[in-house]
Amino acid sequence: MTYHSSGAYLLDAVDKVTKEFDGKHRIKSKTALKKLLAESPGDVMIDVFDIVHTGPPVYRASEIPAGETFQIAGPNPKTSRIWFASVALVNGKPKVTA
Repeated sequence: MTYHSSGAYLLDAVDKVTKEFDGKHRIKSKTALKKLLAESPGDVMIDVFDIVHTGPPVYRASEIPAGETFQIAGPNPKTSRIWFASVALVNGKPKVTA
């Protein structure tokens, strides 16, 4: 099992013109993350901040690799760590596991 330091935001937070993250749509709570993963996991993006991570820097929650756990700090993993959650695949679906 591999763990990654991460953050989470909504897909529509990526500017359609510049294709860059605008930082305005970070997920505000662990409860909101659970709800979004249940309703629309393809709209939740997980960005990885590990120094030694060799995979892609961003994953759709619906496409995270099996056997990997993402430690989410929110709402912003760099500036505001108010809540924490672990996200992994459970029966093929992304779920908050802790």
